[in-house]
Amino acid sequence: MKSRSKASRIEGIEDRLEELEDSLTEDLPLYETPASAQQMFEAELEDWKEASSDRAFFKAFAKRNVDLEALAFYCLPKAAKYRLLN
Repeated sequence: MKSRSKASRIEGIEDRLEELEDSLTEDLPLYETPASAQQMFEAELEDWKEASSDRAFFKAFAKRNVDLEALAFYCLPKAAKYRLLN
C-alpha cells in the first residue's frame, strides 16, 4: 500500500515537473526597462514637431512662435522633468 502512495506521489511530482518545464519554454513577456527621461523628452519633442507641421492645428493652438523644446519639456511628467534637471 505504501508503494502505491509513493508511486502516485512520484507521478504527481513528475506531472508538476512537466508543467513547470512547459511554462519555462513558453514565451513570457520579458521585463522592459522604462524609457529614460531623455528618451521621453525626445519622443515628446518629435510628437510636437509632427503636430507643428499641421499648420491649421498649430495656428489655432499657438498664435505666436512657440519653442517646441520648451513645450515638449512642459508636457513631460514631473519625475522626468526632475531627472532632466538634475
